[in-house]
Amino acid sequence: MQELLKRFELIKTCISLEDHTIIDLQLPLLKELTVSSASDAIILLLERQLYIDAQQAIEYFIKSQHGLISYEDAQITAIRLELKTLEQRLQNLIAHRNDAQNSLQDFNREYHLNLGPVVLRVLSLQEQIAAQALAIKLKSYRSLETQFKDINTQIKNKKEHINQVEQEIEAVDFLSDAYDELISELMFLKQELGVLEAELEEVRLQAKAELQSVKKDDDGIFQQHQEAQQDSDSFEYEYEEIKSSVTTKLDADEKQLLKKLYRKISKLCHPDIVSDELKDKAHELMVAVNVAYQEQDLNRLKQLLIQIENGGELTCISDVIADKEFLLQKLKELKELYQQTLDEVQVLENSDSYQTIIQMDDDFEGYFAEQQHELEQFSQALEQELAQLKESEDMAATV
Repeated sequence: MQELLKRFELIKTCISLEDHTIIDLQLPLLKELTVSSASDAIILLLERQLYIDAQQAIEYFIKSQHGLISYEDAQITAIRLELKTLEQRLQNLIAHRNDAQNSLQDFNREYHLNLGPVVLRVLSLQEQIAAQALAIKLKSYRSLETQFKDINTQIKNKKEHINQVEQEIEAVDFLSDAYDELISELMFLKQELGVLEAELEEVRLQAKAELQSVKKDDDGIFQQHQEAQQDSDSFEYEYEEIKSSVTTKLDADEKQLLKKLYRKISKLCHPDIVSDELKDKAHELMVAVNVAYQEQDLNRLKQLLIQIENGGELTCISDVIADKEFLLQKLKELKELYQQTLDEVQVLENSDSYQTIIQMDDDFEGYFAEQQHELEQFSQALEQELAQLKESEDMAATV
């Protein structure tokens, strides 16, 4: 009722200003707010442009309602208006941020789907090159490692032999010649074992020193190999995830509709805008909406929009709060959120990927064709580099 009365007051002012344009704009809103036959009659007079009768009817209607309603503090009205306009600005900014995020997400998805195989080949070759370079670097260490394992095997065998001889000694007469022979053999085996254990420790120390020497080199070969493995594994995982998530291929018109639906739904139910008691519901809906967008599921987005529209409007904060202090607190929170969202937008728009998208001017096909050609050339160069590394290792092995 309060909003209806305020709009009738506005109509009175417009009549005094002889401005029928604003009156025409108010009529659809008045029809949504009308509560009685009296207000219906006023709207009918305004539609017929009978402004003298309409003005008198409005004055009578307002006077008749004075004893039935309580008017709000003017400052509360101003705070609510500022909050409402900030909500709208925040909605638009969030929509802009979402558009930027979705553009980056779309670009990343198309990048993987179009260039995934050749990128995987490049990353695999880089990993093989790093592994080959590391193998060459660790050649001395690997030789010592093999030597260590061989000596360790000999020690194990020697200990088993010693154990066997000790068992044979226990089985013969300690005064017999066989006993003397076995004791001599046992002493000789223990001497050999001591030599092997000393040799094993020497090789271990050499291997340790060699590995430390390699790690101290400034060429960063260990880190390069580790990063190459991580890059290859990470991209392959992401590539497989994207391939499995996209089950339908949308044409250009369907993609535009997908973006339009996402934008509309996010404005209707974004958790940052709705009242506190509806935040959980809005959050659940946005999770479902984001999943549907990521999977390019146009039908699912249509279903979610119908669900939201049929489930009733998710009211904004400014529509349900009447307490002045609470309104001021929410206004402060929204201002902080607006600035935070604005910072996020600036970071997104300044990113290299976003700038690439802007420069592409929606020519994804041309961009990916050019990247495909460059990556294939790079792949060929990497194959040659890997072949040369293997050849140099083979030549070193024959020397």
